[in-house]
Amino acid sequence: MPRTILDTLQPGLQLSAPLLLAAVGGLFSYRAGVFNIALEGFMLIAAFFSVALASYADSIWVGVAAGIVSAMLLAAAMGVVVLLFKADEVIVGIALNIFALGLTSYLLNSGGNGGFLRLSSGLPTVSIGLLRGIPVVGDIINGQDPLVYVSWLAIPAAAWTLKGSLFGLRLRAVGESPLAAQAAGISVVRIRFASFLLSGFFCGLAGAELALGSVYLFSENMTSGRGIIAFAAVIFGGGIPLYVGIAALLFGFSEAIAGLVQIGSTFPPQFVLMAPYILVILALVLTGRRQALRSYLHGKRRAAAASASGEAPAPPDRLASPTLGAVDSVDSGKEA
Repeated sequence: MPRTILDTLQPGLQLSAPLLLAAVGGLFSYRAGVFNIALEGFMLIAAFFSVALASYADSIWVGVAAGIVSAMLLAAAMGVVVLLFKADEVIVGIALNIFALGLTSYLLNSGGNGGFLRLSSGLPTVSIGLLRGIPVVGDIINGQDPLVYVSWLAIPAAAWTLKGSLFGLRLRAVGESPLAAQAAGISVVRIRFASFLLSGFFCGLAGAELALGSVYLFSENMTSGRGIIAFAAVIFGGGIPLYVGIAALLFGFSEAIAGLVQIGSTFPPQFVLMAPYILVILALVLTGRRQALRSYLHGKRRAAAASASGEAPAPPDRLASPTLGAVDSVDSGKEA
């Protein structure tokens, strides 16, 4: 295999790992009926405290645990504000992202670290003996850190949890019809609070991987929108674990390709660094158009069925259209 392709695949897998982990966290909230855009803040808090505690305790794994705990605490705070005080999850998510950026920037700069918190080493790499002798696969997959392999297992684990466990069944029921789930004796608040904690757990892993996996440091705003990209992967994948994983890998590899192009050409680096975010925008536009078309066709079928049965058709302002279908479907979901 050409060296250029290997140089893209190897870092692409590592760059995709934080996106995969954060996307799995966002997936649980999404399937529970919560738009959790605070993944960015969870990751940023986790990245800072993973490096800070790893440096203080002189242990990488203490740092990983600190990242998980800090992100779960922030997620729990969001759950309390959203579920108990009935605050809007989007507004709270934006506020938490700003809070995480401000807090980490203050703690970083108040320590006199010159804008960086560095470690001498990070997560150890794992060498799998069975893969060592395979020419291509061994070169690509072998030698990654443990959290990269965890990110690959997170997608099938999330798929099994949602499909094959009682908790997953209840979580999907809460997301699809909270009133029906409550009538069946399921605590909507508890299930959604658990989804917030799962988001915090996986974003804690994502932040630890981002800071300890390859760079061994924390810098101001080092997530650089990766939490938003992970949430976009959830939307683009339609909340289906396999598609969410593919979307996260796509965005991660686009970042790796952008970095490779930046090194190997004289093209302005600012435009190269914009490539992953442009891809996210295009993916969201395509997702929105797909949902609008689906809603429009569904409205047409309902109108045709009502006309054939002699019933009064639905009011024109509630019929889905190619431009308003996605908005109508969200409104109807909130009314349910």
